[in-house]
Amino acid sequence: MRKDLDLGLKAAKEREVALPGTQVVRDIVQACIDDGQAEADYTRILDKLAQYSGMQLKSEAAPVSDGLA
Repeated sequence: MRKDLDLGLKAAKEREVALPGTQVVRDIVQACIDDGQAEADYTRILDKLAQYSGMQLKSEAAPVSDGLA
C-alpha cells in the first residue's frame, strides 16, 4: 500500500499537483509499518487514527452478514 501511495505522490509532485490527503494517509501507513504492522491489513489504519485521536476502538461483538446468503 505504501508503495502505491508513494508512486501516486511522486506522479503528483512531477505534475505540481498537491495531494495533502494522500500524504496524510501515506504517513499513517508508514506509522503502522514503524509499529511493526507491515503485514497487517488496512484496518490497522483505523486503529492508528483512533490512537492519534486518543480513542480506542472496540468490537460491538455484533453478528455481521457476509452478504452471500
